[in-house]
Amino acid sequence: MAISQLRCVLLVVAMACACVIQAQPLSSPANGRVFDDANGNRTFDAAEQGIAGVAVSNGRDIVRTDRAGNYTLRVQQGQTLFVIKPAGWRVATGSAGLPLFWRHHAPERGPMLKFGGIPQTGALPALIDFPLQRAPLPVPAGALNVLVFGDPQPKSLADVGYYMRDIVEPLLRQDVNRSTRGSVPAHAADLGISLGDIVHDDLSLYPALNAATAKLGAPWLHVAGNHDLDFDATRDEDSLLTFRNTYGPDTFAWEDSKAAFIVLDDVVYQPGQRPAYVGGLRQDQFAFLEAYLPTVPKERLLVIAVHIPFFNTSSVPELQSFRDADRDRLFALLKEFPHVLLLSAHS
Repeated sequence: MAISQLRCVLLVVAMACACVIQAQPLSSPANGRVFDDANGNRTFDAAEQGIAGVAVSNGRDIVRTDRAGNYTLRVQQGQTLFVIKPAGWRVATGSAGLPLFWRHHAPERGPMLKFGGIPQTGALPALIDFPLQRAPLPVPAGALNVLVFGDPQPKSLADVGYYMRDIVEPLLRQDVNRSTRGSVPAHAADLGISLGDIVHDDLSLYPALNAATAKLGAPWLHVAGNHDLDFDATRDEDSLLTFRNTYGPDTFAWEDSKAAFIVLDDVVYQPGQRPAYVGGLRQDQFAFLEAYLPTVPKERLLVIAVHIPFFNTSSVPELQSFRDADRDRLFALLKEFPHVLLLSAHS
């Protein structure tokens, strides 16, 4: 009897261990280089050089390229590999004028979603390279001009037309008063950011809206909003797959002259609950912040771009619009930075 009981206990323990092991996401080593793409063809050519010290991340961990511009970083199913663009450099431009600085890793098929999600990518290629090109200094020297949009949120193609007519086109009008700079768009922006709710639930409008925004001619970063969710997802982890398939990682950093930008998805999807979402941050996002923030010079301007404001706006005190514990943990990480700008939209 004792032996039988012991065998039973060992079997149960072994099964439990096997379940735990199987539940762990498999990771694979991603290898590549960050290089100076002098001719702009996005291919590492014999005459081109790697760039040392550039940060590459999987959204949680960060590594730096070696003297030859090479990196190795483990990546799991569902993660997005991206380069943190350093100041003085620009990334390649992808479809619809969007900055191309990332690659998804989805060797296994994800959930079937109305708006597509992220297609299966297959196994990792031998090399995942990130081309950069040297960027001209802002004019005037030392200034950084940024356009900030909050909640474009079109519900239809007609709304996209209004966005083009009323928002984009006025910014494209030639500024005749800057004769020394020649013919330039009136906005003269070095960077643009849209703070979430890029569309209003209909994610099929992304291409049309992106085509309009691309006419502004500036690199454009996108924050995820609650109207950018895949509402047919069954968990928060899958709720931004279509957004990410279009815009890349939902959490990343981007460095420019005089400022470091951190884009954070702060919409936590709660399917089947009321409300269906709450403001907050995930554990992997805190891991990314804890790895990245110590590398940012304290004297630099640190811009945090989110959708949902960090402070509660609900008229019901017990109903948090942003989780207090997450805000406190984030602000504790930011307390050593004297120059912080918080950008949000939503309300």
